[in-house]
Amino acid sequence: MKNHTANLYRYLLYSALASIPFLLLSYLILIDSQWLISFDTIVGQFFYNSGSESFTRKVVIFTSIGNVKSVVIIVIILSLLISLRYKHWKNALWFALTVLLGAGIVNNFVKNTFERTRPLLTHLVEEHSYSFPSGHAMGAIIYSGALAFLIYEANKSKIAHLKFYTVSGTLLFSLLIAMSRLYLGVHFASDVIAGLSLGAAFLFIAMAIYERWLDTDLS
Repeated sequence: MKNHTANLYRYLLYSALASIPFLLLSYLILIDSQWLISFDTIVGQFFYNSGSESFTRKVVIFTSIGNVKSVVIIVIILSLLISLRYKHWKNALWFALTVLLGAGIVNNFVKNTFERTRPLLTHLVEEHSYSFPSGHAMGAIIYSGALAFLIYEANKSKIAHLKFYTVSGTLLFSLLIAMSRLYLGVHFASDVIAGLSLGAAFLFIAMAIYERWLDTDLS
C-alpha cells in the first residue's frame, strides 16, 4: 500500500513537471511573443519539406498513424486484445479512455480555446482543425505511452531493463510523429512541443489513476 501511494504521488509530480512547457508556450502565445514567432519560424524552416519526393511520401504514410481514424482502429484492436486475451476488461477500458479522452476531448478543447491558425505554408497533407497543440504529437505520446505502461506493468518482473525499452520506444515514436508534422508544414514547433508536454502530463495523471484503482497483473 505504501508503495502504491508513493507511485501515485510520483506520477502526479511527473504530470506537473511535464505540463510546464505547455503552460509556458500557452502564455507566450497569449501575449503574442516575438521570440516565439522567431523560434517557430527558424525551426519550421529547418524541417519543412527538406527531403526528396519519395521521402515525403513515406512521411505522409508514417504520420497517418496519428490520424483520428488510425488511432480509433488501433485503440479498438488493442483494447479487445487486452480484454479478450488477458481477460482484464478494466485495463482495456483504462487504455481506451486514456487515449480517447486525452487525444480526443482534451486536445480538441484546448485547440478550440486557443484557435491558433496553422502555418502559412503549403501543407503537404490536408488538415482542417486548429494548430495548438498538435493532436498528432499529443496522441502519439498518450497511446504509445499508455500501451508501453501496460506492457511494463505486465512484464516488469520478467524482462531486465524493460522500463528503459518502453520509455525509449515511447519517446522515439512520439518525437518522430512530432517531427513529421513540422516536415509536412502543418504545425509550428511550439505546437508539437506543447502537444508532447500536455500529452505526457495527461498520461501521468492516467497512470496515477491506474495506480490508485486499477493495478491489475496482466500476465
